[in-house]
Amino acid sequence: MTFKALMFSLACLAVALAECIDTKTNVINVEDGRPALPIHTVGGSFGAYSVKQEPSCHEQKVTVPSFKFPGSIKLLSGSITVSKPLKLVGQTKLLLTVQKRSALVGIICQDGVSRYAGLDNKYCQPDVCKEPTKFCKLLENPGTYDFDTLREAIGKNGSLPLPPAPLLLKRVLTGEWRLDGKFVVGDEVVGHLKVATTAGWIYFEEGKI
Repeated sequence: MTFKALMFSLACLAVALAECIDTKTNVINVEDGRPALPIHTVGGSFGAYSVKQEPSCHEQKVTVPSFKFPGSIKLLSGSITVSKPLKLVGQTKLLLTVQKRSALVGIICQDGVSRYAGLDNKYCQPDVCKEPTKFCKLLENPGTYDFDTLREAIGKNGSLPLPPAPLLLKRVLTGEWRLDGKFVVGDEVVGHLKVATTAGWIYFEEGKI
């Protein structure tokens, strides 16, 4: 290989590494925190996207996926097994634990309760099945549901919108976060998901409208 050819190859590689590549560098994996619960998730992953549906990565580290608020996520893989009948519609809360990798901010939600001054509990325990969506109705019935079934039930090609961050959190939003959620019906935990990366943290930032 000539010197020019080598330099051209290295330049092409550098350009490729500087791109946020859909379904490659914008992928966030989801782990089941407690597999014995009635809702069990296997091999879950989502793609992170901007409001323009462009793949979303850290601006300085394009191999690091980024949740943008507002933005969206899209189901890329996974299956769910429901082991018993459930009543989810109108009765399900997602109790969030959210922690920033920062000594000044730390935990803002813990098991659905706000730990951040001025932040309402509603942001830490969203009613995920407030409406009788096809997805929530599906998970009320025992069975194993593959990726195609889940994507069809979610609709919009498996995409879910991420809302703008609460005004109170905008100044502290950008950075690395840890996130997990427990699905609770009444007093029963029926599912537990953790958003996982190799380092244990994911990147949040404000999205551009």
